[in-house]
Amino acid sequence: QYADAGAVELRLGLQVIAEPGLKVLAYPTTVLWEKLVDEKGHSLAGPDDTGPANGGGIRNYVQPLFGAQGTGTMVVPLAMVEDMGQRIVEMKGTAAVVVGLKSEEVKVGADELSSGTEKEVAGMTVTVDALKKSGAEYISSVTYQQGTMKDEQRAQVKQALGGAPAMVMDEAGVPMRTLGQGTANGAGGNTVTVTQRYLALAGANQQHTASRETVDVPTEVQVIQAPVAFKDLVLP
Repeated sequence: QYADAGAVELRLGLQVIAEPGLKVLAYPTTVLWEKLVDEKGHSLAGPDDTGPANGGGIRNYVQPLFGAQGTGTMVVPLAMVEDMGQRIVEMKGTAAVVVGLKSEEVKVGADELSSGTEKEVAGMTVTVDALKKSGAEYISSVTYQQGTMKDEQRAQVKQALGGAPAMVMDEAGVPMRTLGQGTANGAGGNTVTVTQRYLALAGANQQHTASRETVDVPTEVQVIQAPVAFKDLVLP
């Protein structure tokens, strides 16, 4: 699918579906293109960061729009060039995906929801703040502070934290529906705070009551270079 972004670029939406059982914690924010050309030989890679560090490839910054169950859309900018062709002959590149290999749960019972809790997990201090209620929403906030975790491991785990928000259960033990994507702040330092909103509405004039909260903390992750390859795509 293409979206006309005006005279500067086109945007290509790639549908992405994770394999069953694959726990994806961080989706691509860049694609390293080895080749992205039309039938006239024009490079259609959008705004880029080209250099020796990229092995001669072109690194595009893309917009990941992902929902539940590991499905969603990766929006790739395409450059509009003079005498542009009518189809993409070949697009070939790689995108980094962070998957979880091991994790440890931090559980917050009903008696702790109003006060929060703190636990040491795999060299990190995990602080689950008091669950807040705002109108028909619950707001969860979890802070990860580096402790004895090694720097090289921390760098990978930090990429995954935004994809591992807390799970808030209602009075029947059913997970509440999340509202939008969670936010992860402080990724540049030793502390990361992940915030997520949940819908408390149960029906007309009725709301669910949170009964417990669970955080599945990633303790071991792996970065996979996923291939992105298509041929003969018609341009609009």
